[in-house]
Amino acid sequence: MQALGESKVGIEDLTHFTQLRPGLSYWWMSIPSVYSLDVASLPFTLVRIMLLAQIIADKHPETISMVGLPRDVANIFRRWAQARGIKVYADERHSAEPVRLRTRIVKRFPLLAALRVFATHLRVTFRRKANTYIASAESEVTLVDYDVAPVSPQSPAPHTSRFWGFLPTLLSELSITSQSIHMPLSLAKAKGIPTQNYKASLTATGEGRHSHLYSLLGCGVFFRSIQDYFRLRRMGRSLLSNVQTFEDPKSQVSLAEVLRPALMQFFYGRDAALSAFTINLWDCLLSRLPTQRLGLYLYENQPWEFAFQSAWRRHHHGTLVGVPHSTLVAWDLRIFGHEISSRSEMSNVSMPWPDFLAVNGKLMRTSALRGGYPELQLLEVESLRFRPHNSRGRSGKSHVLILAEYSTPYAIRILNEFQDKYIVQDLPVMYKPLSS
Repeated sequence: MQALGESKVGIEDLTHFTQLRPGLSYWWMSIPSVYSLDVASLPFTLVRIMLLAQIIADKHPETISMVGLPRDVANIFRRWAQARGIKVYADERHSAEPVRLRTRIVKRFPLLAALRVFATHLRVTFRRKANTYIASAESEVTLVDYDVAPVSPQSPAPHTSRFWGFLPTLLSELSITSQSIHMPLSLAKAKGIPTQNYKASLTATGEGRHSHLYSLLGCGVFFRSIQDYFRLRRMGRSLLSNVQTFEDPKSQVSLAEVLRPALMQFFYGRDAALSAFTINLWDCLLSRLPTQRLGLYLYENQPWEFAFQSAWRRHHHGTLVGVPHSTLVAWDLRIFGHEISSRSEMSNVSMPWPDFLAVNGKLMRTSALRGGYPELQLLEVESLRFRPHNSRGRSGKSHVLILAEYSTPYAIRILNEFQDKYIVQDLPVMYKPLSS
C-alpha cells in the first residue's frame, strides 16, 4: 500500500498527483483509509494477492487450482500465471453472494451517490444557523469526536462528549477551558444529518463549549466543495487510464481491476463528494478559531482525520495528539499502515501524522512499538475509563471493567458471558459503553 503511493502517474508520484491542499494528498483519504477489519475488505484482498503472487513466484508450480476466489481476483491470477507459462484450473462452480440492486446501481453509476450527498448537504446549508460565536471561542484544549444525536427532535439532549469518558469533567475541575467539536457519524444520509442539531452554533455547559462541524456549512463551503469534487473527478479519470500505476513492483501483478470499484467510489462517487465537504469544512472551521494550544482527536486513520490534521497544521494550531478510543489490533491495516521513513522524512504529501499518539497502558504501548511507531511520539496517559465520575484519585483497590461493543446484541452477549463465568465475586464491577 505504501509502494502504491510512490507509483508514477505520468511524471509525478501518485501522492503528488492527488495533492488537493498544501500538506494534504487525497491519496491518504482514499484506499489507504478503507475500513480493513473485515476479511473481505479491499486492503486484505490486496495483501492476499501480493502474498499469493510471492508464494507462486518462489515455488515455481506447473499448475494452479483456484477455488472460491472472487471473479476479479481470479482473473488477475489467471492472466498473471498464464503469462509465466503456468497452467490454471478454476472452479467455476463457485457463485458469488447475491448483490443488492441498489449496490449494483451505485457501483455502475457512482454519480448518483455523489448527487445524494450534495442534495443532503444543500438541505443542511439552508436549514442550519450561521456560527457567529465560534471565532471568539478561546480554549486551551480542543476535543474532536462524533456527535450524539438527540433522542427526539422535540426534546434534544444536552451535548456531551461521550467518547472522552471523565476527561471533560476533569478539565473543568482543573479550570482548563475546553471546546468539543462534534461530527455526525454518517454524513451522506438524510437521517444521518439531523439538521436540528446544527441550528445552535455553539453551546456552553459545565464541561466546556460544544460546537458542530456542520454549523460552518454555508454557501461558500458548498461551492468550494463542488469545485474540489470536480478536481477529484479529473484525477480519477487520469488514474483509471493509467493502469500501470497500480502494478505491484515486486510481483508485477496488475491490481487495477481489483482497485477500479474503489477508485470509482473515491474519485467519482459518494466518498469523493463527502471528502470534498470534509476538507472544506475543517479548513473553514480551523481558519476561524483562535490559535488552539492542544488538540485531541479520535485516532482511527479515517478520511476525515487526514483533512482535520492537515487543516490544523495549515492554520498553525498547537500540539496535536491522536487518541485511540479502542484497542490497537494488529489486523487493522489503517492503524499500522505507516512506514517509519514516511514519518522521518515528512514532505508536503506525506501521510498526516499527529505530534503524539496517546497510549494508556503497557499493552497498547507494546502494540504501538511492534507496529513501528517511534517511541518518542508515544504519550503515556491515564486510562480514565477506569475512574468513576465521582472519583478524585486512585483508591488502590482492584476492580473489573467491562467495555461494551458498538452492537447491542454483542454487548448483551458480553454481559451474559461475564455473568456465567465471573468467579471473583468480591471485586466491584464497572460497565462502560464503548462511546463513553
